[in-house]
Parts: sequence; structure tokens; C-alpha cells
Amino acid sequence: MEKLHTHKTKLYGRRQLQDIDRIAIHHSGTLEGSAASFARYHVDALGWPGIGYHYVISKDGSVRTSNELETVSYHVSGSNRRAVGICLIGNFTREKLPTAQRRSAENLVLTLMNMLFLPVNAVLGHREFSGHKSNQCPGLNMHAFRRNIAPHSHTTLKKGDQGKDVGDLQQGLKDSGYDPGPVDGLFGPLTEKAVLALQKDSGIREDGIYGPLSSAALHRTPNPRQLFRMIPAMTGDDVRSLQRVIGAKEDGIFGPETERLLKKFQKEKGLTPDGITGPKTKRALYGSTVSFGT
Repeated sequence: MEKLHTHKTKLYGRRQLQDIDRIAIHHSGTLEGSAASFARYHVDALGWPGIGYHYVISKDGSVRTSNELETVSYHVSGSNRRAVGICLIGNFTREKLPTAQRRSAENLVLTLMNMLFLPVNAVLGHREFSGHKSNQCPGLNMHAFRRNIAPHSHTTLKKGDQGKDVGDLQQGLKDSGYDPGPVDGLFGPLTEKAVLALQKDSGIREDGIYGPLSSAALHRTPNPRQLFRMIPAMTGDDVRSLQRVIGAKEDGIFGPETERLLKKFQKEKGLTPDGITGPKTKRALYGSTVSFGT
């Protein structure tokens, strides 16, 4: 893969993943382009340390990672330290977002939400950030975008929350041998203590917040992130588990062969062969008892 152009002396700052609490959606404002061309413009014309975006999504749906998540790049002034920047190539005040590009954007956002424990209202268009209301970027109906991904996102619960989701969590904790106190739908100190105990026993970050990893631990399900082909390729034990089911080489790398066999599996099961492990595909892969948050 072509290395992106960077400044000879300037460097971007760094952050911790827990500093991130927003996902910013941009469009390039151009009909064509690439991560490489954007990097050259950002460095040579604007004098930035490197490309401003963390991800660039082409019209054919391919995803290019252009910065590490820990990089504090320039893409939303005033919110760079807290936001991940995703750029969709195109000008969506003048053209329609292609289906493949939209699907890749939705799946990338869902993956980041699950990874960073972010709710759907943390996904904002550039113009929705404070001080950027006059900006037309990304030229999309962000209310519709959030509405499309909301059914597939995982509920994040924390101390002070209340409602049916909290009650379900409390019952699940109780059934698994943890003491959340009364099953009353109120996320109080005892429920937080039970979630902390679950996290400690499962070897995941102990923050008392019930997110997708805690849900996976409680229900003993595979990692809940959606898998699909992107650049660089997704890797990990969840990819290896998928490869085992579909008969691909178990190298833990989601490459062309894994995508091809996943699409074949989906077609055989009567599912949309999109090469993405969405909720229906996961149920077909791992069984109806697996809960993926939908």
C-alpha cells in the first residue's frame, strides 16, 4: 500500500482511546479523490503534519485507514482531540451517496462505536459540531444516517441509567452469579459493582460501564464487532473463528478469500451476499442463541 505523504518536520499529537467520544463524518467536497491526494493537499497546501482523516472511504466501498485512532489529526477544529474523522469521497450536496460507500461507512461506524463504547448520538456530521453550522459537510442527512445504524448498535449502560435495558442487564448478571441488587431497572452502585466484577473476571477494562465487550462476556458470545474487508485488513481471533466456520484459511486476516467464502456462505443461507458479518449473518454462523444486540 502506498505510504501517505507527511510533513518533513511537523508531527500530530497523540491521545488515549478513552479520550475519543465523537465520530465525525465528512465528505471530500470533490467528485473524485483518494487518501493519497488528500494527504498531499493537507500537507503541501495547508501545512498540516499529515492527512487530516483517520479513514477514507471510496465510492466502491473500500476503506483506507489513514491515521491511527490515537493520532490527534486536523479535521474538526475545536474537537480534534476527541473525534475520529471519516471522509467519504464525493460531494453529497450534488450527488447521491453510493450504496457500497454507505454500507462501508455504516459498518465502519458500528465497528468504531463498539470498539470505543460510543452511543449512536456520538456520530455527528462535520456541520453538527459546535462552531461549524455554516459548513455543508458532509452533505448527508445525518438524522437518517443515525437512524439506519441505531438498530445495529449496542446499548451502553452506566451508573445513573434506568429502564428496561437496565432491568435486563440486572437479570442477566443475577443469572450469571453476580449480585446487582434488586432487579428494578435502576443502574445504581450495586449494579455497577456487579459489572465491575464481571469485567474483572473476564479480563476486560474495569470501568463499570456495560458496553459490547461486557455484553459479550456476560452472554459468552464471540466478539460483537462486524467484520468486513477493509484496508488495512481486519485481524484477530474473531476473524479466525469466522474463517473456521466458512472454511477459509485460518490466518486471522480478513482478506479477499475470506470475503469470497463469506459471500458464498451468505448466498447459500439465503442472506444478502454483502461480505459483512451483520446480525443475521452472525446468527447463521454461530447459532440462534448468540445475542448481537439486535
